[in-house]
Amino acid sequence: MVVPLGTDHKILLSLRRPSALFVAASSPDYSKAWVRDNIYEAMGLEAAGDHSFLRTYHALFDVFRKHKAGLVHAAQQGDGAVPFKARYHPDTFDEFDGVWGNKQNDAVGLFLFKVGDLQRRGYPAIRDDEDRRILQHMVDYLDRSNYYSSPDHGVWEWVYEKHASSVGACVAGLEKIRPFANVKQELIEKGRAALSELLPRESPSKEVDLALLSLVWPFDVAGEHSKRIVGDVEGKLLRNNGVIRYGSDHYWNMHGHGEPQWPLGLPWLAITHKTLGDEADWKTDLDKADSLRLPDGSFPELYHMDFGEPQPNPNSPLGWAHALYIVANNGN
Repeated sequence: MVVPLGTDHKILLSLRRPSALFVAASSPDYSKAWVRDNIYEAMGLEAAGDHSFLRTYHALFDVFRKHKAGLVHAAQQGDGAVPFKARYHPDTFDEFDGVWGNKQNDAVGLFLFKVGDLQRRGYPAIRDDEDRRILQHMVDYLDRSNYYSSPDHGVWEWVYEKHASSVGACVAGLEKIRPFANVKQELIEKGRAALSELLPRESPSKEVDLALLSLVWPFDVAGEHSKRIVGDVEGKLLRNNGVIRYGSDHYWNMHGHGEPQWPLGLPWLAITHKTLGDEADWKTDLDKADSLRLPDGSFPELYHMDFGEPQPNPNSPLGWAHALYIVANNGN
């Protein structure tokens, strides 16, 4: 469907709280502020020319400052520790307890990457010395935990193993944050070596994974594997109603009718095609994404097949998907 100009920006803003943190979606289950989603959603505002995006990074710094003791502990403890929780209350910044795949090194790398990127481009993402100390604790955590050889729960917060998308995020983050924190070159080189050994696979259990697209954009660390990654995701994971995250995905696949199909995969593919100079596939992907919108113009988290026909799940609008669509349309 064709939506009015600015629809995706308005949807993003509808998910933003006065604190400047975003909820992942408007559904009860997703009324939390995920670190990863917030960074991508802020990137959507940035691509839309909305300069209030900086407030989200400052809010994330405030979250980490509130829970600094846990970050310091992780920086001292090393592997097995969790530097910060994946999800927070969007108003109070409180942690959510309970069993969850909280060890997500990709989110650590993503935060370092974007803060470093913004500072290099003249945006004051870092406000003061306390913010700098938070960044250094994150770097120290990646060092102490041997991020290049240790497992984590990855982008999808699930299987505990070594993920190329997590290692690559950390490599890119450490590179970008170097002017603003003490980062040993050896720490980056070990990550690059580990990434070279993993690629083009995502992990020991997954040959192809939607998360690998992050190594093409935004991180640009896939090198000679970039075209192979995009081709594999498109050729092996693209479906009629989105992109599956990986083969045999059990999320919203309770009756075995097929892996859930995520609309956000289409604008992500579009961005990577544009990054690689393929304008024709960029346009095709965006047109396909538009066809997956709900009647109100929103993107659901996914379409599932539990009842034989594709149905959207209740997690709509998914802010991450709208942010990627804005980036795909407005440059990257």
